Amino acid sequence: MRSDLTDDETRRLAKEGAILSKSFADANERYIEYIVPVTSSQSNIPYELQIEASDSIRAGAEPNRQQTIGAVRLGFSMNRVEAQLASFLTWRAWSIVAFLCLSALAIYIVSVRITRPINQVTEQAKKMSQGLLEQTIAVESHDEIGQLATTFNDMARALNEQYLGLEQKVAERTDALRGANKKLAEASEHKSRFLANVNHELRTPLSSIIGYARLLRRETEGQISSLQRENLEDLLRNAERLLGLIDSLLDLAKIEAGKMEVHVEPVRIDELIQGAAATIEPMLNKECVRLVRDIPVNIGPLNTDPEKLRQIILNLLGNAVKFTKQGEIRISACQDSGGFKLAVADTGIGIEQADMNRIFEEFDRGGLAGDGNYRGTGLGLAIVKRLVDVLGGSIAVESEVGEGSTFTMTLPVKQSETSAV
Repeated sequence: MRSDLTDDETRRLAKEGAILSKSFADANERYIEYIVPVTSSQSNIPYELQIEASDSIRAGAEPNRQQTIGAVRLGFSMNRVEAQLASFLTWRAWSIVAFLCLSALAIYIVSVRITRPINQVTEQAKKMSQGLLEQTIAVESHDEIGQLATTFNDMARALNEQYLGLEQKVAERTDALRGANKKLAEASEHKSRFLANVNHELRTPLSSIIGYARLLRRETEGQISSLQRENLEDLLRNAERLLGLIDSLLDLAKIEAGKMEVHVEPVRIDELIQGAAATIEPMLNKECVRLVRDIPVNIGPLNTDPEKLRQIILNLLGNAVKFTKQGEIRISACQDSGGFKLAVADTGIGIEQADMNRIFEEFDRGGLAGDGNYRGTGLGLAIVKRLVDVLGGSIAVESEVGEGSTFTMTLPVKQSETSAV
């Protein structure tokens, strides 16, 4: 290492007590040189320095007890310093990277230890929602997560025990219901057989009574008194009413037993309504009530069971006649949007709003149950509703007390096949 300072400069800097740092280059290597003065309070100093000191005293300057006796020159190679600094920085950078990697690994391990039990609890909860209550969660620690897993396992076991108990109870109740349904089916079968036998046993003598009454009415025309004729008419009317009741019970039993057969064929609506109206007209008080038929001339045929449709129309007309003392009964039909609509409207007593939801129930006469002026069994509208369902249609009612009622039935225009329900 070589400095570019001369000896005089070095001696001057030493006298002044200054510290000098200076950088220079030599053979592609950079240096930094420090020059530090060396002082002493002893008298055995070089002669040249003693002369300089005495000159300063003569000049009036205060003598310096600390005498500068020389200088120390110290040089550093900057290339080596920079190399060591770069090595230090590289080591420091790699240390930081290693620390970050280890920290990330530690965080990952801790997060896995925390989240894995939680994920297991979540997965088990999903399985529980699907009904899999037998599986449990492995408890790997005794911390809060472990306590949570233990509690969850206890809950799963309790639910599984309750579920098994519930399954057993459901199985027992199901067996009991099967037995009850079997008994009900047997009872329904016995009822159907009983009604069929009753219908057969009652229809035969009742038909004979009706036949003889009609014959007697015809043969005694003008030969009996008016009172006797009224009694004969009452006999015939009640016998026919009893026969209609027997037929209604038999029809209801067939529907409930699923033995009501449906025979589909083309039906001319105008002819069917004309025949039903002719059957109902003798029951009308023509002086107070009139029957109006509103049937379009060009109405097309309807594919359905004609006997069941005729029975529906007769029941609706008979119900209207029973509750209409004056005004009119109107029956109308039309085809709309691929469906057939038939409506029977009257100006009778109407229906209470409280009875609207149960007028189609069997043997339910609503608020008229205790009224002797309106006789009936409550089967007419119930049979209408069942028959409409059998034909694949629907029925609705609109009514206002004192203003009358309107029953509207909707059927499909085409019913493709013969069925039994």
